[in-house]
Amino acid sequence: MSAATRAPARFGVHLAADASWAATSRLDGDAVTVELWERDGATFTPRPTPLAVEPVDQLVPTTGRRLLICGGGGSRHTVWTVDCATLTRTRLTTRAGQAVRLLAPAPGDPDRRPWVLAYDGTRTTLARLVTHGPTPTAVIALPGAYTGGVWTDRAGRRLGLGRSRSGEPHTAVEVDLVTGADRTLFEVTGHSNDTLQAWHPGAGLGVVHTDVGGVQRLGYARPGRGERWAFPDDLAAPDGLVEAVAVDPDGHRILAHERRGVRSLLHRYDVVRHRRDTLAVPPGALAGRPVWTRRRLVVPWTTPRVPLTFLDLGPAGDRPADTDTDAGSGPRWEARVVTVPGAAGPIEAIAYGGDRWWQRPRARS
Repeated sequence: MSAATRAPARFGVHLAADASWAATSRLDGDAVTVELWERDGATFTPRPTPLAVEPVDQLVPTTGRRLLICGGGGSRHTVWTVDCATLTRTRLTTRAGQAVRLLAPAPGDPDRRPWVLAYDGTRTTLARLVTHGPTPTAVIALPGAYTGGVWTDRAGRRLGLGRSRSGEPHTAVEVDLVTGADRTLFEVTGHSNDTLQAWHPGAGLGVVHTDVGGVQRLGYARPGRGERWAFPDDLAAPDGLVEAVAVDPDGHRILAHERRGVRSLLHRYDVVRHRRDTLAVPPGALAGRPVWTRRRLVVPWTTPRVPLTFLDLGPAGDRPADTDTDAGSGPRWEARVVTVPGAAGPIEAIAYGGDRWWQRPRARS
């Protein structure tokens, strides 16, 4: 595919918490810029901007129509806030650390204050950012490496993280941001990676992930009610990867993403009825974390023919998605899923170039 006909690549697709807009990084030629997607009804329309970013920069859209950007390399990272109406960028803070992660505001925080998590090789610091002031508020420093970030209450006092010390696998813990104390939420063995993936503060429903025994599994419980973690076979993926990507507004259903080769499957699991349904979506792959509100379930999606679209699956997640939906995403490309031989066995891939794609000249950039 020549440079003249190559479609822009999008990566790092992020939806605002109310699913009203999204932001992504757009690679067009050698330039990487921010692209905003505005929703009108069930349709998203892209809005390119001149805001330059790096491919690894983190983008966090907020419900206040502000975009948070965390970027930088090496040991220093800068957090910016962007007014999406004027595209004015304001620096909030610069943090030192080998790994720095930007966390969205707690769901019930009226001031919509984001958080930043920074690991310096020895300890992890959590700080609350002041979006209209000169400095962040340092909260606590924890020994070891902490990753992730799932709010386990609406007020923003408790945060679920993955804790790792001395290179050990992760353990799911909950940190009290007032006292600095942490407690173990979930751990199978000292050799398994056990992480918290989702939490519904109102229903008290937590969703965890483990790879114990070499099989990817999701489990759930309401720990506040004394429930033990349940790991149904319907939430296991012996031949692929599985992750929890959303919980419905009532805290009764889990949206699980299963990756099989180049394809994504979306499963809706009802924790009350103990039943799984596979959602009707076009063949393709998940392109970002879905958002489930009372009005709709919105899923960033990509297919071989449509580089980026947003599926509106209705409030219950049971509206079949239109295979040809493109949400203004530009050119479509003829493609097919093929299986090719690999050193460790067959590999599933996406091939472009028509029926005799294997006889085409090698693609050049």
